[in-house]
Amino acid sequence: MQKILIGQGHPLLAQSLADRLQGQVIPTTLTLDSQGELLLSFDTHQLTHQDVVIIQSLIPPLHNCLMEVFLLTHAAKSAQARSITLVLPYYAYGRQDHPTLDCTGTAAALLPSLFKAAGADRLITVDVHQPSLFKDSSLSIKFLSAVPKFTETLSSCISNTVIIAPDQGAVERAKNMASQLQVPLVCLNKKRGKRKITFDLVSGYVQGKTCYLVDDILDSGRTICSAADFLKKHGAQSVQAFVTHGLFAKGSMQRIQKSFLSSLTVSNSVPPPKSCSSKVHWLDITSLLAKSLYLSK
Repeated sequence: MQKILIGQGHPLLAQSLADRLQGQVIPTTLTLDSQGELLLSFDTHQLTHQDVVIIQSLIPPLHNCLMEVFLLTHAAKSAQARSITLVLPYYAYGRQDHPTLDCTGTAAALLPSLFKAAGADRLITVDVHQPSLFKDSSLSIKFLSAVPKFTETLSSCISNTVIIAPDQGAVERAKNMASQLQVPLVCLNKKRGKRKITFDLVSGYVQGKTCYLVDDILDSGRTICSAADFLKKHGAQSVQAFVTHGLFAKGSMQRIQKSFLSSLTVSNSVPPPKSCSSKVHWLDITSLLAKSLYLSK
């Protein structure tokens, strides 16, 4: 039986996954001292010579969530756990995937080294922004995709449908979805201006079509909403969107509600905000994570 440690980032998803795995959840206590340092306590003896799964979504307060993962991992390693698997449905810093001129932007590749140093054996995550960045990582990483879960919801209603990649970074994901559904792929070219995002239609035909935008992360919502409005101007019959990680920065829900989007389907990789647009629907990826863990045994 796997021993499961649940982080405070997304306890609802973590508990749902633990229930599916039928593992034993080890209670933990996490507090802050007067200096803001995290204090972790739990019965580490229960982890000795056991397979340990640590479940955490890396959301705000981000650095508390990260530090909790490090502390849980190091404690399990110190307790001589047989194996330690990190399940991080949302991988923070994933967009910092290439160095910039001021030497920032390398955090995505740094984190696996830190997890490995803490004692982790493997990492499971969903729709990382740039998976190829981790090809030389010393930590075993399994990249999952929510696309199969998205296609399940569309498999019976794909007449007159096209899949849309809103920018270059979304092309592979959109291509995968279009291939699974056997429908056309349309690619947009995104241009960021000082005040707004604009698009060019790179390939494909959208007039009179039902368009499905596909992307990995929605933060401000500007890309998805601007793309939906662009497609409307080019004759799209309707526009819906599928996004793996809904971060929903301030103002994003209002932007979604006012846009041409008729619906937005988001996985539950991160907790939902307190208030949502009526257009937003949630897709459970617990089974996707559970299947991966079963195959990892």
